[in-house]
Amino acid sequence: MAGPSPEAQSRGNTALILSIVGILCCNLLSPVAFFMGLSARREGAGANAVAAMVIGGIGMAGMVLSLIYLIVMLAATGGTGTPPGFPTP
Repeated sequence: MAGPSPEAQSRGNTALILSIVGILCCNLLSPVAFFMGLSARREGAGANAVAAMVIGGIGMAGMVLSLIYLIVMLAATGGTGTPPGFPTP
């Protein structure tokens, strides 16, 4: 039985690196890493592609929760950025 192609393994490794960078410093890379890992997995890549999908999914969940938090905070402060009861500049 033949293993995955070198291109698929390389794409899986790239997706893993992108997912780690995405979760550590640039959350916008998490969806890219997730879908790149998904593509690599479909081509037969191994555990690196699966790890990229898991880490990318966690990063996407964090991004969604951050956006929800931002929306709730903006709604609570009336869009001014100042909590109710504090003097506005």
